[in-house]
Amino acid sequence: MSPYSLVIVVLNTLHLIFDFDGTLAESLDLVVEISNRLAPEFGYRSTSPEELHHLRNNSTEQVLKKVGVAWYKLPFLMLRLRREMNQAIHTLNLVQDMADILETLKHQGCTLGIVTSNGRENVNSFLKKHQLDHLFEFIESELNVFGKSRVIKKIIKKRRWSLEQVIYIGDEVRDIQAAHEIGVKAIAVGWGFQWPEILSEYDPDFLLSEPRELIDVVAALKGSE
Repeated sequence: MSPYSLVIVVLNTLHLIFDFDGTLAESLDLVVEISNRLAPEFGYRSTSPEELHHLRNNSTEQVLKKVGVAWYKLPFLMLRLRREMNQAIHTLNLVQDMADILETLKHQGCTLGIVTSNGRENVNSFLKKHQLDHLFEFIESELNVFGKSRVIKKIIKKRRWSLEQVIYIGDEVRDIQAAHEIGVKAIAVGWGFQWPEILSEYDPDFLLSEPRELIDVVAALKGSE
């Protein structure tokens, strides 16, 4: 390969950073079950299935306010949630068709990574169970549920990536906001924690309804560069 060809390949590489819960793993039911169990200890309201349906059409910040989570307790709640999830991470399913999708994206030369509010150990265990750990170059965990942008910025700076080549893929409003804050493209997915209606209000670059649409979107972005 000539030096010129190598430059073209590098410039045409897309770096895909995924959220974990709801985006790759079908963890909504487990998160809700654990959250309801911890509610008395942390002083917030548990949620019924009916209320959950309505809460999913709110941003994460709005949900926390509506159920009464005290902000100063949030880091401690997240630590407990991670610990409890560790005991049941083996029960979680992968989002439908996601294994084939990730393999395809990797084969096409995309860099794959994860930035999540969940624990690194939990994510690693899940990926190994589903034999996907070899596809990802990094897993970064951030306890602050609104601190993903800072972590992604550090990744981009460390790896000397161009902002135009980076895409953050997630299922919540805060994922879209993190991408916008940094200046990278946001792909919102409609199969996770929050409904497509609320996601669309925050102007993601793309809003997907089916996992396999991700392959088409990435192909279109690579072709436009």
